[in-house]
Amino acid sequence: MTKLITLNPFNQNQRRLFQFGIVFLLLIFFAILFLLWSRNSSNIVSGVILHDSELQVFDQVYDRFDYPDRISIHYPYLLIIQPEKTLTTVYDLDKRKGKEKFKQVLLDYDGKNMVYNGKDTFFNNIDLGVLCSSAFIKSDEEILCVTNINTYIAQYGIMSIDPQSKLQRIIYQTNNLITSVTMIKGKQYIGEIDTKTNENFLTVDGNKINVPSPINLIYPMNNQIYVASFKSVFTSNKNYYYLIQDGQVIIQSRDKAVVLGD
Repeated sequence: MTKLITLNPFNQNQRRLFQFGIVFLLLIFFAILFLLWSRNSSNIVSGVILHDSELQVFDQVYDRFDYPDRISIHYPYLLIIQPEKTLTTVYDLDKRKGKEKFKQVLLDYDGKNMVYNGKDTFFNNIDLGVLCSSAFIKSDEEILCVTNINTYIAQYGIMSIDPQSKLQRIIYQTNNLITSVTMIKGKQYIGEIDTKTNENFLTVDGNKINVPSPINLIYPMNNQIYVASFKSVFTSNKNYYYLIQDGQVIIQSRDKAVVLGD
């Protein structure tokens, strides 16, 4: 005698309840996934912020970002310089994404040319015949080089160097320590420390503006000029950044430096 096998023991109402239960569980599952995705998305920073020892560059996080690691800007390029890894990572601030990496400790990069140190300072493969502590590529024909111009006394200056002719001329000279130099819209900006008085200055086309802490970075943001001080004994191990407006210094934060806002 053949035994009948019941393939579906549920009646029609039970099947409907079962199907409804599956749909309900799927809805809960996708709702949880959406909440987790939303939470993670809200934590993604679309700008560049240095807070304590954490540097957030768009969706990339650099932990333990402390000296000798540093940031440099040749707009629109952001340089993340990590000397202990012999690595420079370049980001495009306009496109808000990474551009390329170099197995070099770069002093500057303008999108096609680079300046870096060896025995002397090099512009691409050209030896400039001097050692620069920092540099700025003004053009293919002119490099600004910060160097000690007197080996017997603490006298610093900025040299203008033609990489082809190797012609060097001093365009700025000071007894102050030069911490940063850049060009923004044709204006020259210099960060300085008076080592005798420990005063800090931003020098703009020869005019000095007192700044509360040492200047490590000078940069444009939202059509304004900002300067940043990275944590050190001179800043009580805090990061600061300031807006420079009409010759006035306006502090923006005492615990972080915003290089590019969200």
